[in-house]
Amino acid sequence: METKDRYQPIGYYYSVGNKVPVLKNYNLDKIPLKRPTGYSHTFDKNQIPISEIKGEKYYHPVAITQFGINEYNKFVHTGKVSHLKNSENIAKWLIKNQDEKSGQWLYKFDFSVGGMDYTLKKPWPSAMAQGVALSLLSRVAKYVDNPTSYIRAAEKALISLTLPVSKGGLSADFFGHPFYEEYPTQPHSFALNGFIFTLIGLYDFAQLHKNDLSNKLFKQGIDTLLFALPFFDQNPISAYHLGHLTNPCRKVHLSEKYHKIHIRQLELLNSISPHPTLSFYQELWQSYLSN
Repeated sequence: METKDRYQPIGYYYSVGNKVPVLKNYNLDKIPLKRPTGYSHTFDKNQIPISEIKGEKYYHPVAITQFGINEYNKFVHTGKVSHLKNSENIAKWLIKNQDEKSGQWLYKFDFSVGGMDYTLKKPWPSAMAQGVALSLLSRVAKYVDNPTSYIRAAEKALISLTLPVSKGGLSADFFGHPFYEEYPTQPHSFALNGFIFTLIGLYDFAQLHKNDLSNKLFKQGIDTLLFALPFFDQNPISAYHLGHLTNPCRKVHLSEKYHKIHIRQLELLNSISPHPTLSFYQELWQSYLSN
């Protein structure tokens, strides 16, 4: 695959080649001209998104970081420094709100994981939060005069990806392979989209800042993905997570929206780490949309 057709960590987030993405409810298609809606309804005095969940307002780590990434995408698209400053503002929030001991960004509300009959009790971490934060911190660090604090925060973000869920980390054993858990449930849930967003963040940090641990975790994660993909195939759709296997007597948790995201994610990963298995499932799952 030619370089121009590969995902570029310093360029648009979650985009292959010259495609222009958008970050809105995890579905990236084109750049928005307005602030994202759906997950963020208001902003605090420091222009940090606040999410409303069941009538209560919370700081949602992924939603906040995605807003920052969205602003970075608009900076790449328009060249306007104001968008870069907005993404830098979010990166500073990440530094300030990172748990000092674990390096995690914690969700301070209870969350019931769909299809698992399991509620994560506050405060709880997520590998996806770690991953998207890595992507934003890595990019912003390339533009600021003193990137040290951004790089340190990214390095701390790696810690929990090396530790098992049972010890407060975010790595689950998937038949001998490390799987970075979007939802650290017991039993494990193995959510696919969150796992892949984590891989993207690891790749970004490894490439932009030559971090050996991030590169190691990325490569281990790719091996896990190649092994795990057949488990997610539920012709004619892909499973959102594997709770039907780890927590039996439950229906397969399905989502057409996330099925499309899985396809886009496999396209991205196959552009930077080409493999027949990635190509096979990208094409197979794309074919399901035509049936």
